[in-house]
Amino acid sequence: MSSKKISELAELNTPDGDDYYVVVDSSESITKKVKLSMGGGLGVTTHVMTTGQVELTVGTDCKDIPIEVIFLGAYAAESLAMINGARDGNIKILVATGNNVTVSRNDSYIKTKNPVANPNFAMKTGDILALVNVDGRPSDGLHGTWLELWRSLQV
Repeated sequence: MSSKKISELAELNTPDGDDYYVVVDSSESITKKVKLSMGGGLGVTTHVMTTGQVELTVGTDCKDIPIEVIFLGAYAAESLAMINGARDGNIKILVATGNNVTVSRNDSYIKTKNPVANPNFAMKTGDILALVNVDGRPSDGLHGTWLELWRSLQV
């Protein structure tokens, strides 16, 4: 198998069957290659969390595609603790549409790069958090772990 470097998002518009790998630097400083299959392409979703909602479900609240931008908001303060039903290599880019969503760090589900003393990420309008799924296999009931790729804070 040959390797291809992804230098621009436009390069992702490739024929089915091409494999890409995202290099993830985990909290243990181990470089891991995560396979990104390009079957479904890119997508955008807008979602408003409901009262007491702590998780997003792929196929219901967001799409089952390799890369998705989710404009995420809530009417009241809500904590996102899990994204269910994702596949290994899926990337979700969360864009805050308000100040009511906090992404909760839980090393079993979402690993942010926040320090242990303040593990959660209280998103403000315009903040962006990119996550990649590792070891998700919906067919086996495994949700995998989401690792933070990067974040951008709105100033």
